[in-house]
This record gives sequence, structure tokens and C-alpha cells, in this order.
Amino acid sequence: MLSLTPRHLPPYGAGPLAKKPNYSFEKRKKEQDRKAKKDEKLARKRENAELRKTSDEDPDLAGIKLGPQDAEPEEGEQDEESDTPDE
Repeated sequence: MLSLTPRHLPPYGAGPLAKKPNYSFEKRKKEQDRKAKKDEKLARKRENAELRKTSDEDPDLAGIKLGPQDAEPEEGEQDEESDTPDE
């Protein structure tokens, strides 16, 4: 008997074939995303480390003088000598 339907087509009423998911593609994409995120994080860490190495001064201690401090009058206070008129 001679068949008139081609062999590569599904039989009548079967509908379209289900597509097989491509798990290896999805896995590779996830791995690439993880690697990109890791590389960005390492780059930020290197940049922060370089900034710390280049600055000789600790930002927490910036502007602090070591040793005895000069007594500076606070706002609203005046020296005793400036209150008396010149003679």
C-alpha cells in the first residue's frame, strides 16, 4: 500500500510536537550571569583596596592633631584681656 503523507509529519490529529527544553543553554546562561556578578564584585573590592592604599590618612582620623591641643575660645566666649579697655 502506498502512503500519501510524508513520513516526517505527525499523523492527522496528533497536533504539534512538544519542544524539548534546552537545559544546557539555561545552565550556561546562569553560569555566565554568576561569573559576571562575581567579576563585578571583585573589581569593586580591588578599587576600594586601591583607594585605601593611596590615601595615607585614615578618614576617621582626618583633621585630628596629636599631642596637647591649643585652647581656642568657643563661640560666645571672649578673652579677659579684650574686655578691659586699653590704658
